[in-house]
Amino acid sequence: MRDRFFEVEDCDRCGKPLNGSRIMSMYNQDVLCMDCKDKETQHEDYSKAVEADHEQIRRGNYNFEGIGLKKL
Repeated sequence: MRDRFFEVEDCDRCGKPLNGSRIMSMYNQDVLCMDCKDKETQHEDYSKAVEADHEQIRRGNYNFEGIGLKKL
């Protein structure tokens, strides 16, 4: 099975080329450039998204879809 994370060439949020540097969103399964990730970390409920992700990992769910993206 192929992993979309490694196949995406452009940021799901802004469309800029990823050029090998990428990270997953904490809110959903978007693949982000580092600029969009920096913006995401400034969102008021980012810590809620991180905690939800960590809780799912503790429960053994390594494919958590996130808490959902609200307008950033």
